[in-house]
Amino acid sequence: MCVLPSSQTKKKFLRCVKQKDSAVVLDIQNKIFGRSAYLCMDLQCVKRASKTNILGKTFKINIDPLLFEELCECIKNLGENSE
Repeated sequence: MCVLPSSQTKKKFLRCVKQKDSAVVLDIQNKIFGRSAYLCMDLQCVKRASKTNILGKTFKINIDPLLFEELCECIKNLGENSE
């Protein structure tokens, strides 16, 4: 899935964080404390992550499907703002 290559900056990725209460949230500002995983800002990547449950496997918990909807909306909004 999405691995952060050393040549890439984290700003080109979406950060998901598992908090102490086991909730996984999108961290747009990269300031939330907790274990994190990065996904590239690509709708196909997010859909693949949802289908393969890569975040669930990474964090060893069940992921709320609403998180993937939030990730897709974030990508769409960021795409609109960059044009």
